[in-house]
Order: sequence, then structure tokens, then C-alpha cells
Amino acid sequence: MRKRILKAIGDTSGETALDRYRLPYLAAEAGLNIPALVGPFLRSPNATVRAHAIEFLDPDLLADSKLAQVDSAITLLQLSMRDDSPEVREAAVQHLARCEVFRKGSAAPALTAALADRDGEVRRGAVYALGQMDSAAIPAIPKIIQLMSRDPSRDVQWLSIRVLGWLGPLARQATPALTQLT
Repeated sequence: MRKRILKAIGDTSGETALDRYRLPYLAAEAGLNIPALVGPFLRSPNATVRAHAIEFLDPDLLADSKLAQVDSAITLLQLSMRDDSPEVREAAVQHLARCEVFRKGSAAPALTAALADRDGEVRRGAVYALGQMDSAAIPAIPKIIQLMSRDPSRDVQWLSIRVLGWLGPLARQATPALTQLT
């Protein structure tokens, strides 16, 4: 099992693509320490390998295992949000957004920082993730308001408006900016 996982993470040819989707579940069931296996791949010079490694760091998957693995996975995902590759940063944001533990606010500062990322897909992912966090997103609302009217990506602008709506009364401070859009 361990060899298959290591091969799937390091494969850039697409030969083991199906394994990359199936193996995280099998590894979690087998009780393997996934963050320890994946950590070295996050230092690979190849961005595709680093992005593949992130697929194994699904905190919801790890939630059934030891809490230390979830904490380690969240730490590795937060570190990956500072990667040079937009592909890796976007994958990290997407995995954090799906993490139930994360939604309680532990990564809100990292996601707020990702709102300033140079890549539009990373900013879009961060806006979406913050929209799932309810009150933990309150400190990010002023930046989301700025993205709503000033982001170069129309997708980020549109999603920012949607997220402010999702946050409802928590985003009351957005009302003047929203009324100026009409």
C-alpha cells in the first residue's frame, strides 16, 4: 500500500490518476500516517507532484484517524498556501475549504491573506472558503468588499457579492458598497 501511495503522489504522467483518487481513502482505512508520507513530496521541485500530494491531505478523510494527523494536515495545507505555484496554492485552499475543523475558524487568517494572492483562482477559492465560515469570516469582510468592486477577475467579483449575501447580517457593513453596484 505504502509503495502504491508513494508512486501515485510522485507520478506526473497520469498513469496512476485513478489511484490518486482512491488511495487516500485506502490509506486512511489502513491507519497510515498520511501527513508523514506526504510531507517530503510537498518539497518536490515539481509543482504537479506537490499538488498531487495535497490530494492526500483531505482533513475530513483524516478526521476518522488520529487528531494529530488532522492538525498536521492543516499545518501542511496552510504552508502550501504560500507555495510558488498557483496550482498548489489553489489545491491547498480547496482542501482547507472542505475541512470541517477548519470551518471553525482556525485557518481564517491564512485564507484572509490568500485574498491578496496574485492568482485569481486562489483568491476565488479563498473567498468561497471564507463564505462557509460564518462568524469566523467577519475580519475578512472589508477585504471581500474590496474584491467585490476592484478585483481584476469577474469571477472573484461575482463570488464576493454572493459570499457577502451568504454571510447575511454578519456582512451588514457591505450594504453601502452593494447599493453602489446597482
